[in-house]
Amino acid sequence: HSIMNMFYRILGTYSLINDSVKLEKNRDNNTYVLGVHPHGLFPFGSVGSLALPNNLNYIEETTPILNSNYLKSGIASFCFYIPIIREIYLWLGAVDCSKPILKNLLLEGNSVAVFVGGAQEAQYSGIGSTKLILKNRDGIFKLALETGSSLIPVYTFGNNNIYNSLSCDLFGILDNFKKITGLWLPRGYFLPMRHNFVSVIGKPITVEKINKDDDLDNRIAEIKHEYMFNLTELFDKYKYLDPYCINKSIEYI
Repeated sequence: HSIMNMFYRILGTYSLINDSVKLEKNRDNNTYVLGVHPHGLFPFGSVGSLALPNNLNYIEETTPILNSNYLKSGIASFCFYIPIIREIYLWLGAVDCSKPILKNLLLEGNSVAVFVGGAQEAQYSGIGSTKLILKNRDGIFKLALETGSSLIPVYTFGNNNIYNSLSCDLFGILDNFKKITGLWLPRGYFLPMRHNFVSVIGKPITVEKINKDDDLDNRIAEIKHEYMFNLTELFDKYKYLDPYCINKSIEYI
């Protein structure tokens, strides 16, 4: 743990802002699905801001669920097969982000955090990048509808600034590899500097559990529209925190 903490401290500084309601840590309250953006090559900023004990007093006052066992972070299965990365995620208590596992956790009274764009979003990383993969991602919205969990957008400023992605791909080898395996391999370079990371938690969207007579596609479209509106509003309000994003807007892909 001390080694991990040292590594994160070398990488940068971390802080948290809860722009909405207090997120309690007990199971008697509503369960939440936190959609975290952006992923970047590796979401060091989100992990550091949401999981490290940067300001325990502030966390207990605004977001005590972060300091509990009731919030699980879902990651792609293949991450558990990568040395070092696996150890980091196990240290953080992460779980496989397959839908059955996340759904069971929510129905048991836990909340979950999911990086909506996934590792594929790393291809858009770079200083000041605001591209998010979301248009064709319906998983978290279906999950919220099937469990009656509230949706909360979270944006981490600085996540995209640690790595600059390049579009080079000789003979399309890497793209073909992704089509076959589902894994997107990075191509680019790290930006050697300390970074300032700030995760901002937006307001929850109350979601009523779907019943068999509901139009699932229509409900997903409605919730996604509201979610994107809230996320955009959150970004625009706090983009001053990242000097590379001050004059930019979110670009949904």
